[in-house]
Amino acid sequence: MKLSFFLFFVLLSGSVFSTPAAPESQYERSLFCGSWENKEHVKFVIEELKLPVYRISLDKIFAILAMLTSKAKHMPEVQIFFHQYFFNDSFFSERIFHELFQSTYRSGSICAPRRDQFFELVTNWLDEIPDDSSSTWTVLLSKIESVSFGTQVSLDRSKKFEGIISRIKAMNDENFSNIIELYLKFCRTFNKEIFNSIGFERVYSLKEDSDFSKATAAIFLFGKKIPLEIFENLDFERINKLDDQNFSKILCQVFNSDQIVPSNILERLNLRRISTLTEESSVLDVSDAIFNSDQTISLSVFEDIVKAVNAIKDPYSFAQIICKLCNSWNAIPSSILENFNFNKINNLKNDFFL
Repeated sequence: MKLSFFLFFVLLSGSVFSTPAAPESQYERSLFCGSWENKEHVKFVIEELKLPVYRISLDKIFAILAMLTSKAKHMPEVQIFFHQYFFNDSFFSERIFHELFQSTYRSGSICAPRRDQFFELVTNWLDEIPDDSSSTWTVLLSKIESVSFGTQVSLDRSKKFEGIISRIKAMNDENFSNIIELYLKFCRTFNKEIFNSIGFERVYSLKEDSDFSKATAAIFLFGKKIPLEIFENLDFERINKLDDQNFSKILCQVFNSDQIVPSNILERLNLRRISTLTEESSVLDVSDAIFNSDQTISLSVFEDIVKAVNAIKDPYSFAQIICKLCNSWNAIPSSILENFNFNKINNLKNDFFL
């Protein structure tokens, strides 16, 4: 009885809720009408920008930041604000990047008009941008990618481009891999010149497994066709020896990819390891990716994920995976469905169905 009710509940789930938009701000005049040479006015504006409230449009925010940069960059208060709130994680920077990075289920894009505003502003602070501000560097690299190589640009802009590329190229592995991950997720063109200029070949030999798996997973997830040589240069022996957490991270992106991964590349991955995954979060993520994958999934892969799912001891985690299964995009072979241990659903307490 519980099993029948559970499946009925899953199939009818999926309600959509919306949040009303925040009201438009009414106090812009007080922000713009003061003197930018006046320290008290500058301090007032900065304190208003720090408030965790959407009281002013992003266009107005960029206008204020441009005024602070051109008129008051020498003030310690302005420098501290940019270092602590703009280039570091904060409510303020989160709002900026939320509008710059437009996410979709599997990938995303960067808003071009916002990117251009951002570039013109941030390149005035190029020497002050910390290496670990990966979102900032990704947007700047995206701007360079949008200008075709060989296109005539001003001497000033050319120097800025060179400065950005040289900074990224000199970063440590962690910061470099973070930029590669973001860039491949949000930049929709594989620009070979850009990758060569920043030393992309580093991804094949990143020292830490976490950095290596992060960059490798991003390559598989990239939404456009990647040259076959990029896949072929990956260290599959190392990939197959990664711990379950890093290995499953790569598997998820392989199955989530919008591009069809060549069959000869898939064959080099030890997919039989799927049946031995023991961490419940890894099994949940990998099973969800398989159920909704655009790749051609072999029967043996389905059989292996069933083994991993059935080995889960917690009935609630098992039920969560079955929820994903029932809402998957793909038709799952009936011979595979029959192998799931649905009796585990009967171990759920009644309050799970409320």
